[in-house]
Amino acid sequence: MDIPFESFADLVYRMGHPPDSKKRSLPDGSSPKLPPEKIFLSWINHHGRPLARHTGKRLFRLLFPHDGTRRRYGLKEKRLAVHLESILCIKGLAQWDCVDWEKGGVGGTGCLGQEVHNSMARKLPPETKSNLTLSELDKLLDQLAAPSPYSQLSIPPVDPPDPVVILRQLFRDSNLSANALGVLVQVIMRDLRPLLCPLPTMRTRHPTAMLRLKITAAPQPLNMHLAMWCWNPVMARLYRDGKGDIDWCADAAESVSSSPGQVIPVPPGPVLGVNVQVC
Repeated sequence: MDIPFESFADLVYRMGHPPDSKKRSLPDGSSPKLPPEKIFLSWINHHGRPLARHTGKRLFRLLFPHDGTRRRYGLKEKRLAVHLESILCIKGLAQWDCVDWEKGGVGGTGCLGQEVHNSMARKLPPETKSNLTLSELDKLLDQLAAPSPYSQLSIPPVDPPDPVVILRQLFRDSNLSANALGVLVQVIMRDLRPLLCPLPTMRTRHPTAMLRLKITAAPQPLNMHLAMWCWNPVMARLYRDGKGDIDWCADAAESVSSSPGQVIPVPPGPVLGVNVQVC
């Protein structure tokens, strides 16, 4: 079974808008938010087994896009916004982070992915859903990253299409929902934090007003090591023991999990040819 990207996008939304916990209350009587690791674990348990091969590393590449050097896209917000305006036929994305001081500081959300989500939510039917899977998306993202000299793909795609063609296939032809489009933008930006810890709705984006926001009111970020424990404890142990390559840890853990009773095939400590995680 391959996980749909729409399901991953729903996970990102839930972690950015966590529900209240039902088990305990704060001193003021309010309920704390559900921790992100519990949301992630619930999402994992929701999917049937067995999962498609290499699902673990594909999932963690999306969940922590800033980690590792596998993919660099060479696309900054301004350039990507120009492409998306043409592909999605929407206006104003190039001003995603501009503030109109003549109107008292009214401006965008400061997150290109959220701007795409807001714009497309007004255009797309609510029932829009795509069948794009994690494996299909992973292949397309590799092709998108292939032209960059800073990408370190283990097997570079042969004669990849033009990046604009890939962007058109991802954002227009795949029929993604507004939420999934916003998440995909931030994956390409290699930064999910604006969606995982979104700013509250504000009338203005004046710097002084933003300084008054309390960091404790923001959703907790998902810790990568806790996410590994939720996904596969073997993966977390390998990563903790000094193997700093998430892809390698995910593949090794998958090989162990597919053979019940098999011990971890590598000793603790660094392995030749595998990055060392430096804390």
